Amino acid sequence: MNRQLAAILIGCVAGLAAGLMALAGFKAATAAIPLLFAAPIAVQIATLGWGPLAGAIATVAAVVVAGFGAGAQAAAIAAVMLFVPAAWTANLINLAQPSADGRTLIWYPLARALTHLTLAIVAGCWISGYVLGYSDQAVAEIFRELMVRLQEARPDLPPPPSEAIEATSRFYAAAIPFAIPAMWLMLHVLALNISAQITRLSGRLPRPADDIARDAGLPFAMLALPLGGIGAMFALSSPYYDLAAVVAGAGVAAFGLIGLAELHLITRGRAGRPLILSATYLVLVLIGLPLLAFAVLGAIRISRRNTQPPVLPPSRGGPNPS
Repeated sequence: MNRQLAAILIGCVAGLAAGLMALAGFKAATAAIPLLFAAPIAVQIATLGWGPLAGAIATVAAVVVAGFGAGAQAAAIAAVMLFVPAAWTANLINLAQPSADGRTLIWYPLARALTHLTLAIVAGCWISGYVLGYSDQAVAEIFRELMVRLQEARPDLPPPPSEAIEATSRFYAAAIPFAIPAMWLMLHVLALNISAQITRLSGRLPRPADDIARDAGLPFAMLALPLGGIGAMFALSSPYYDLAAVVAGAGVAAFGLIGLAELHLITRGRAGRPLILSATYLVLVLIGLPLLAFAVLGAIRISRRNTQPPVLPPSRGGPNPS
């Protein structure tokens, strides 16, 4: 079997698997939602192990399967939120060019791959919101109805005041456009890491293992996302607030990931490292608010690296002009 035929077959199989997992997440009960988050892994493995042709075929097949089972709206959301970002980022990870002396390969920087993924998530959330007809009023109304149903299911409990229901529904309506892109970006990064580990174990990943804790980064200009997004959230009202919140959420998550990489780096060799990391991730999963602190740590790391003077080659002759 030649390479191109293998890529086509793998792409079809991976796309079918990814599409069915996404379909289960869309249509089944809450217990199947993890399948929705795992769906990009099949596309990423196909792209990392068999190249961009396999990734493209897997993406198209997954979108078609999701659309056939759940409709055009679900297909569009699956494309922009799951499969296109997964295939695109996995393809970037596999890019390399020869070094100046031609002896080694220079692999695509992790910082630029994370930048592309972050911007893809922002665009995907905007497109998904448009497709779904998202509005803060609609989301607040959904939460009001949910709280009323919970009250009806537990008539033995005292009913909450109407003011509390209104305040809670508005809080969730304001928080969702920030929280969803942040969560989605981190899940994509987790899925990509799992996919890379699986593909490397199979011997099909050409890229050597990266020291993510040391090498993870972002361009300094990416600070505009969390800072500009948060500033616009305070200055604008819906629907522009929602657009800004998506930018802020994705930006905070991106720098939060860099802050977590810094935590992994500075705890190396420490006796309590497993406990520190386990507790940190547990708190992030349960609360999420500490992500802001890690975003600050990530921003400090990027700012510090940006202001460090470049390492110059030694002079070949004459005294140093300084």
